[in-house]
Amino acid sequence: MQKGKRVFSVIICLTLVLTMLAGCTKEKAVDGSNAPSQEEGKGIFTPGKYIGKGTGYGGPLEVEVEVDKDKIIGVNILSHNETSKISDLAIERIPKAVVENQTAEVDAVAGCTISSMGIKLAIKDALKQSGVDMALVEKKVEKPAITKTDEEKSAEVVIVGGGGAGLSAAVSAYENGAKSVILIEKMPFLGGNTLRAGGAYNAVNPEKQKAQGIEDSVEKHYQQTYEGGHKVGNPDLI
Repeated sequence: MQKGKRVFSVIICLTLVLTMLAGCTKEKAVDGSNAPSQEEGKGIFTPGKYIGKGTGYGGPLEVEVEVDKDKIIGVNILSHNETSKISDLAIERIPKAVVENQTAEVDAVAGCTISSMGIKLAIKDALKQSGVDMALVEKKVEKPAITKTDEEKSAEVVIVGGGGAGLSAAVSAYENGAKSVILIEKMPFLGGNTLRAGGAYNAVNPEKQKAQGIEDSVEKHYQQTYEGGHKVGNPDLI
């Protein structure tokens, strides 16, 4: 009988201790000092930095894309072999546009389309590694409506084309007394085909070419140049 009472007493004591501990835990949880961490809502990315690879005009390129669970934080181009001056705008604008619009499907930069596509492919490659549903980061950017207006200007000399020849002509016109010169360039940067030139010159020298087994002539050179220019060139200048 005594033993039974002792066991019963131990059970009551244990019950009281457990009740007190539960009460203490509850107080801490309400107080917040020891509250269990709540599971955060699952985001669309696995946070971190990811390196993606693509191929531009000059070959392989790498980008680093940083994301948190909900958005793209930053895009940095780590390495590339693109042509200076031609690809500069793509390297500058595309990473900013991706972060701003939260999509890799941003506009390519005119004049450096291949560089633009290479950068975007590398960004997509990096984003895939974050575990995101690619449909969420390949949405097309809605373009705002563009209102076109006419603007009238006048100048003594108007030059169309901002390549090497156009820039030289503009400077020459000014040096020779033109009070005003307007130069028009369709691309978002100056340089034209001069930037893209590989340093080769088309020329004809039948005597030396014949010794190398090359059949050519002044007449053929003229005809090929005229047809290569879609037959719109000035024959006298050609």
